[in-house]
Amino acid sequence: NRFCKLLIMAKSSKKKSAAAAKAEAEAEAKAAADAAAEAKRQAEAAAEEERRNPTSGSGVFAFADGSSYEGEWAVFEVEDTATTTATTTTTDAAAEEDGDEESKAAVKKKVKKRHGRGVFKNGGDVYDGEWKEGRITGQGKYTFASGAVYEGEFVENAFHGRGLYKWPNGCQYDGDWVRNRMHGQGCFLFDSGDRWQGTFRQDQYLNDKGRWLSPEAFVELEQLKLACRRNSPPRIIIAGAPASGKGTQCEMIKEEFGVVHFSTGDALRAAVKAGTDVGVRAKSFMDQGQLVPDDVIIALVKETLTSPECVERGWLLDGFPRTKAQADALHDAGIDADVFVLLDVPTDILVERVVGRRTDPETGKIYHMTFSPPESEDIAARLVQRSDDTEEKIKVRVSAFQQHVDSIVDSYAKVMEKIDGNRDKHVVFDDVKQAIRKHIQ
Repeated sequence: NRFCKLLIMAKSSKKKSAAAAKAEAEAEAKAAADAAAEAKRQAEAAAEEERRNPTSGSGVFAFADGSSYEGEWAVFEVEDTATTTATTTTTDAAAEEDGDEESKAAVKKKVKKRHGRGVFKNGGDVYDGEWKEGRITGQGKYTFASGAVYEGEFVENAFHGRGLYKWPNGCQYDGDWVRNRMHGQGCFLFDSGDRWQGTFRQDQYLNDKGRWLSPEAFVELEQLKLACRRNSPPRIIIAGAPASGKGTQCEMIKEEFGVVHFSTGDALRAAVKAGTDVGVRAKSFMDQGQLVPDDVIIALVKETLTSPECVERGWLLDGFPRTKAQADALHDAGIDADVFVLLDVPTDILVERVVGRRTDPETGKIYHMTFSPPESEDIAARLVQRSDDTEEKIKVRVSAFQQHVDSIVDSYAKVMEKIDGNRDKHVVFDDVKQAIRKHIQ
């Protein structure tokens, strides 16, 4: 009897456990379904709220003071000063003494602000350009009712960065600005035709940091390389696919303009050898066979290009930046180029140049079996071909280069000069030289 009772109790417990497990599973399934339904409801509510009260868009707005805005906008959360003041006035003094932080919390509200690109008109003044959270920030053009015009960079409603200002009387200033003042490197053109080029501080030019140029002297300056170098050291970036002739053009640019040639590969090796802080950081990655991170490369570039030698003579940045992130980092570091030279050569020509390339292991001299053959059969017999100088590999390298260039075109659109590199090197350099002089003068 006792055994039967135990058996009956075990069966009963098993049924209860199964029922409990089933009930628990059903509860979990219901909870999951409820959660999914709630998530769907919230998504639909958010979509409806966005439809009724969008967080961004574009349109035309007219204001009570007669001004207007046509362009992009976005919604931002800001502190409601009036509400906060009223709340503080009626706050219980005892609560304040007790440190009731909730009663002192600022009240927030959502407002539309000009954000993106748009045109603002006010009493004859017109601004056409970029906005950020209701303020003029970015690239734009401001035309005043007086006839004066500023075109360039803005930060929080002020001329800040590089820009050109033209006065109604014909005078103009093209150079650096800081909070609406001429401050930095620039050139001032007077209505008489005279120019002063050099350093400005708080709207004043520094006599010992520049020079006067009459119209005749300015023409002469364009023709004299040495004068150009002294007054405006060129800041040049050059890019070109493998076998585009970039190395040859770099040597000719150095000779013509006297600039410091900067190649990231050579600079990394030099920094490591010298044991500089940047070199030590770079070596830790190179020893592990890893790519050196962008921040280390940018630090190296900034360290070199801001050196007294580069400031005095100017610089030629070879094959860098390669990505938009690198281009943005250079700009953020205050390193901007006067001109970006892009050598353009068809892919089939690049393939022909690379496949025929050979190196003399004894002298290091590079030959081309078609365009620059070796002087003798003995030399020809010992020439070697690089392992990556094949048609398949050069096409991959050219494709990668093109992707890199496409990513930074917008960053240098205003100073980019595309040069046909499929010509005699001296003819190519004539165009390169002319492009550089156009931008630095």
